[in-house]
Amino acid sequence: MELILYKQRFQPLKRQIPAYVYGNVNDIAYRQYEGLPKVKIKDLLPLDLAFDLNFHILSFSPGGGHPFIETHLQEHGIYILSGQGCYYLKDQWVLTKAEDFLWFGPYCPQGAYGIGEQDFTYIYSKDCNRDPDI
Repeated sequence: MELILYKQRFQPLKRQIPAYVYGNVNDIAYRQYEGLPKVKIKDLLPLDLAFDLNFHILSFSPGGGHPFIETHLQEHGIYILSGQGCYYLKDQWVLTKAEDFLWFGPYCPQGAYGIGEQDFTYIYSKDCNRDPDI
């Protein structure tokens, strides 16, 4: 068993209270991600406005990747579970492998691509469903 401790202050939305979520990640089915044939995703938390955070497992078959470089307000924490990938961060390509951890802040251009001979799979977090404090 591996344990990853993740702390973030919860930002409630009106009177909505998120449900307790528990289970085994192996009981969650993958679904195709954004129509990409070589990329699949597992949603670990409900896609519900009560949650201010998403957790997903994203998996790229060798040669699969994001169709574009993206940037957005949300921060990401990424822990690589298996395989090897090439991750674009800000203005450089970074080679990554199982057990690496990445953290990147708001508006950091990013994209991932599976390389090697097995699926490039990672768990990641992303802020969601809340406007930033101004």
